[in-house]
Amino acid sequence: AQSELRFEGSSDWAYYKIGTGLIQLTSPEASLDWDLAIQRTRVRTNSGSSGPGRAGAALTDAPYGAVQTANTLGFFEDRVLPIAGPPGSGEESSNPILGDWYRYDDVNHVVSPKEQVFLLRGSQGLRYAKLEIQSYEDGVVTAVIEEVGYDSGETVHTLTATSSEGWVQIRLSEGEEPVRG
Repeated sequence: AQSELRFEGSSDWAYYKIGTGLIQLTSPEASLDWDLAIQRTRVRTNSGSSGPGRAGAALTDAPYGAVQTANTLGFFEDRVLPIAGPPGSGEESSNPILGDWYRYDDVNHVVSPKEQVFLLRGSQGLRYAKLEIQSYEDGVVTAVIEEVGYDSGETVHTLTATSSEGWVQIRLSEGEEPVRG
């Protein structure tokens, strides 16, 4: 069932588990009990540099109401990325897909969500959801999120492996084009 969530702005992270909703945690860095975390404009998934899970995010072109399933490939995990702001602001762990959910008007100092629908993979890689961030006001993020099924059907990637000098590699977890090595 679809849930409208309000992630209250504060210095604390709000943690969400697909199929459960908002939850309280004492040691999120070691827990598989959360999938998504939001703190004001900052967003993480329980993966990579943010947690021990296999969570991740992908962007879809489909409107929110049309998304019924998620492909199991193409999800980006968290990594250490530059903090939004002027050069030299530092680095932090965040999700490269979800971190781009908003526009910032530097004249009026207003944050507004982009019209985007995200797919989420849960921390254990077994549950999926769709997410749309609808508003941001005074540090409060309002979003709709709903669990969806998954499609692990066939995915085709064409690799050109004509050179005898090196390997051809592909990152299936992120659906990226082949990496030459």
